Amino acid sequence: MDNSGLVSSHEFALVQASVNALIDSGLSGRPVAHASDVDVVLAALGKDKSNWSAAQRAGYSAAATRSLLYAGHALQAVEAVDEGRQFLREAAEEADPQHLAKCLSLLGETCLLTGRARDCAEFARVALDDLVRAPDPAVQFRVQGLLAASLAVNGEFDESERMCEQAQAGVPEPGGAALPWSLLLARTFIARRRGDAQSIRAMLGGSYAPSRVTLMQDGTRAIARGWLAFMSGDQHGAIAEMQIFVRGVLAQRFPPLFIAHALALEAMAFVELGQPGDAMRALIGRPTLPDHTVCFDLVRASIHIQQGQPRLALRVTERCLRCGPKHSLRTLPSVHLRRAVAMEMIGLRGAADQEFSQACHLSAGLGGLSSALGVLREPLDSLLDRLLVNEPDFGRLVIERIAPIRGIPEPRPLAFRPVELTDRERGLAGWLGTELTLPQIAEKQFVSINTVKTHLRNLYKKLGVTSREDAVTHLMGLGLLDDPRDD
Repeated sequence: MDNSGLVSSHEFALVQASVNALIDSGLSGRPVAHASDVDVVLAALGKDKSNWSAAQRAGYSAAATRSLLYAGHALQAVEAVDEGRQFLREAAEEADPQHLAKCLSLLGETCLLTGRARDCAEFARVALDDLVRAPDPAVQFRVQGLLAASLAVNGEFDESERMCEQAQAGVPEPGGAALPWSLLLARTFIARRRGDAQSIRAMLGGSYAPSRVTLMQDGTRAIARGWLAFMSGDQHGAIAEMQIFVRGVLAQRFPPLFIAHALALEAMAFVELGQPGDAMRALIGRPTLPDHTVCFDLVRASIHIQQGQPRLALRVTERCLRCGPKHSLRTLPSVHLRRAVAMEMIGLRGAADQEFSQACHLSAGLGGLSSALGVLREPLDSLLDRLLVNEPDFGRLVIERIAPIRGIPEPRPLAFRPVELTDRERGLAGWLGTELTLPQIAEKQFVSINTVKTHLRNLYKKLGVTSREDAVTHLMGLGLLDDPRDD
């Protein structure tokens, strides 16, 4: 297909057929799109479509976002969502409401799978409004599944469960059909929050048609298997499941949301095993998703607390606070809890009590406090004792109705004593893992090259190494190699 000029009439027919296949793919009773449909849509990206109607441009943009995402071009897919949003506004008056709802669902799907749960929920709600005017049970089932998943990813579990029930009450194919990936993801997150491993086991063991399992469904089932192993105390099994998922031959085809969840779960399993170096290594160079729907800063804070470095835990969670109201509610209570523990370790009891109270109130509003993974029980006990004094009624509610903090097992102790580094040495340690030369590192730290060399000698002595390569290897093993470019 020529990549310049207007789309010819012959090309138009091919493109529209592929667009329709991609928009309908996954709906009950509709044909499944093929890789060739993705190729056709992507080949038309650079074509002039000014002679198309607004509805046709909106349909193409929706199909393009799905094609780009499934082809592994997540950033371009997100950019295409903004274009699709504009075309849908232009087509609102002339297009069939069912067509608009299907297009909105694909834009929402792309947002969710790239970590933008709130945007997905917005698209899904508008789509449901369109379906009031022109009902289509299959499209409604898809949209409700996406809304349920976006709510669960954002931590709104009660609302998510209600949406799951609504979706499954009107399921087009009752009986043995597999749950769509969106509902499976929502149900997994709800069960994980409530500590209900049996529900995840039942979902994974339920009947389904293997020939109809999509890439997204396969990815969601892998995440569910990882959580099941984790919740069952099989941390090694969780790590293995996630490593197979992240490093498998299909890994590049999975969207950012799935990969980020797998990496975070792998890292937290290493934390539970007392292996912070392996936990930190799993996250090196990995940015936190938009809205912190998967919060790597939370995991890094858990690592620092385990290593007895509370100030570093506070530093990395500052990014979460800067995120403001956009921060995912699902991970926000855990952030406040770790900040409370870090402040308790430092001796800032008043500030620790405020953070802990905020964590508990948020968790109570979301349906349960399950935020203590990777955190030592001793500071939690002290925080809870003071909560009972400061807020007696709420403190008793925490004990009675929220997951029993005192019943959470301790993470395994470290097999080594963490190396005590000064702030300067720690700052230098992070840059050693980059490609920068010492003069370039000195420039980044706003110090002289001689100062860098002095800190480097001291660092080598503490680590017991004589080369930069050995220092990097040792720091990675200790979980002390923070990439400064993540700040």
